[in-house]
This record gives sequence, structure tokens and C-alpha cells, in this order.
Amino acid sequence: MFLVGRTRVHRDDVRGLGTFIELEVVLRDGEPIAAGEHEARELLAALQITDTDLLAPAYIDLLEATMIEQSAG
Repeated sequence: MFLVGRTRVHRDDVRGLGTFIELEVVLRDGEPIAAGEHEARELLAALQITDTDLLAPAYIDLLEATMIEQSAG
């Protein structure tokens, strides 16, 4: 894990899927979520990570989908 300002940057190596980066902006009490989203977007831009690079599913969901695809093929 790395810390960039108040954003925790996790680098995850997931066997069978690849390498991922997760951003976790630590908000202050009462701070709007939009502020954290804005900060995360700025860091994504600095890292040259585009919207098409983003994934919403959890790793377990991706692994299950991969296993289903492999068993079907």
C-alpha cells in the first residue's frame, strides 16, 4: 500500500486475473462523498487511468466469471 495525500493506493496481484490498483480516499467526518470522488478522479488522471480501465465487480465475481468461461470452453 502507498499513501498519496490522504488516498490509500493498493496494488493487488490476483492470481488468474492480473494486477489491479484500488484507490481509497479517507474522508473527514461529514465530508461529502463527492469530495473524495473528485480527489480520486484527479489521481486517476495523474496515473493515466481512464474510465474504460475501471472495473466495478469484486475480484471474487471476476474469478467466478473466469471459471465459468473456462468450464464452458
